[in-house]
Amino acid sequence: MNRILFLIFVIFTAYSEIKFDGNVGIDEWANADKHTIDYEIAPSYNTKAEHFTEAFITHDDRYIYVAFKAYGNQEYIRANIRSRDGISYQNDHVVVGIDTFGDGRYYIGFGVNPIGSIYDFKATGFDDDPDRSYNIEFDAYANLTDYGYQAEIRIPFTSLNFPDALTQKWKVAFYRKLYNKGIESRYLTHKVIEGGGCFICQSDKFYELSGVKKKTKKRLIPSITANSFEEGAEENVLRSGETNADFGIGGEYEFGGNTFEFTYNPDFSQIEADESQIDINSTTALRLQERRIFFNEGKDFLNS
Repeated sequence: MNRILFLIFVIFTAYSEIKFDGNVGIDEWANADKHTIDYEIAPSYNTKAEHFTEAFITHDDRYIYVAFKAYGNQEYIRANIRSRDGISYQNDHVVVGIDTFGDGRYYIGFGVNPIGSIYDFKATGFDDDPDRSYNIEFDAYANLTDYGYQAEIRIPFTSLNFPDALTQKWKVAFYRKLYNKGIESRYLTHKVIEGGGCFICQSDKFYELSGVKKKTKKRLIPSITANSFEEGAEENVLRSGETNADFGIGGEYEFGGNTFEFTYNPDFSQIEADESQIDINSTTALRLQERRIFFNEGKDFLNS
């Protein structure tokens, strides 16, 4: 009898483990916290959302997992393969916002569109325009379905700062943007008070977890940059110049509650560009947003 019970336990444990593949299975998410995105906050104001959306959140010892099942509006879904953060405009997407300290000082948003292009940002509690240049390590999968689309997001604990406490209580919010019959609409898990400030503070949703230990961050990020020039030659034939390549490296190491970050040989104008740019007939140098962690973490403290 004990062997049978043990076998059932092993089978259930293996079957219920989150398979991070973009398919939101009923059994694998059965033990997760479940929420519904009930309110349309734009263009109407805190009315019942026309289309149903489910959100799930759970974790293991390494990751926070979030899933969405977005129903309805199939014929109006907008989804394109976009560069990072490019889905924030003109694309359907879902987002989870996480305030690990629960005090509204800031929250991190993780989003994905219906075909897997990602979006992340950092927002202070009172900032209506989040910092979309802020990048953080996470993964996402999504795909279209016969009812709409589904998505899964996986966030390493090492990507989040949270209190050094045995029990955690994080404030969360779940969001869906869609083009309902071609009109941009935004859904949220909680009602908002326009002008009330602190967007995440107004959420009444929490995720509680215990026994999670902060893991030391260790990252080593190599990079290679290259450029070449094409020049006009006789008979309108382009002549290729030499390709110049350069190597750089960045890293992050955490010890004793302190973080040591370093970078060697960075190319400030080009490295980690998410969009290609063409330098032709231009009187000014190209300007691209810096994407590396070294130049993004904590940069809000330096803004004037």
